[in-house]
Amino acid sequence: MHKVSSLLLSTILLTSCVTGQTVSSDNISLSYEKMPASQAKQLVVRAEEILGQLEAYLNQRADSTIKINILDFEDDNKAHAIHRDSLIEIPVTKFRGAQLDYVLVHEIGHLVAGPSFLGSSLLNEGLAVHLHSKFAEYRSRRTGKIVDLHKTVAQAFMPQRGLVPLSVLIHDNLAFGNYLKGREAAMGRSQAYIQAGSFVKFLVDTYGISKFMQAYRKAPFEMVYNKPLAELEKEWVTFLKKS
Repeated sequence: MHKVSSLLLSTILLTSCVTGQTVSSDNISLSYEKMPASQAKQLVVRAEEILGQLEAYLNQRADSTIKINILDFEDDNKAHAIHRDSLIEIPVTKFRGAQLDYVLVHEIGHLVAGPSFLGSSLLNEGLAVHLHSKFAEYRSRRTGKIVDLHKTVAQAFMPQRGLVPLSVLIHDNLAFGNYLKGREAAMGRSQAYIQAGSFVKFLVDTYGISKFMQAYRKAPFEMVYNKPLAELEKEWVTFLKKS
């Protein structure tokens, strides 16, 4: 696992390109247009720190240098990671407050972990949400308050909206997308992400990150936990009711 040294800022390379500037370190390449060079360098340092934390936690290295493109337009819903290109695209909107830090953790987490064995957003997004709640302050965009995954599911979703069955979320990647518009769709997306993050956090806290990553990378739940998803879901719901 790599370590970010105190000399990293002095080793970062700043170059010009046709569309803007590029800042590079050992493991991160950042492209941007409208940003002070000092801020870009600080962002690369922070991305290196996050990358080191996530690689150590997941016991897995990123496949290649991670490319981060800062997009010069306003869009709240377009930060995303592209596995095949080791690429993260982040709109300038995400630089507001503490939002950028958990966006970096979430998207770098996707690239370090890679796609799940099942290709399911329940696992892909659940792990990324767990990571950004563990390594950054996960704040609600609406209220600005820190989101506690378990409390939100237990105290808001369960009594008010009911839970979406995990047997649905594990197959329904559209529930996590931006394809539907409107308030109800946004609330549904938020619930899908937070439910997935709470479930993954429960599995990790109960059985360990190593066992979860076995299920994530290459094996069905039954082979790793000796229990089907439905039984693990019952354990999670029982835990939530007691929390």
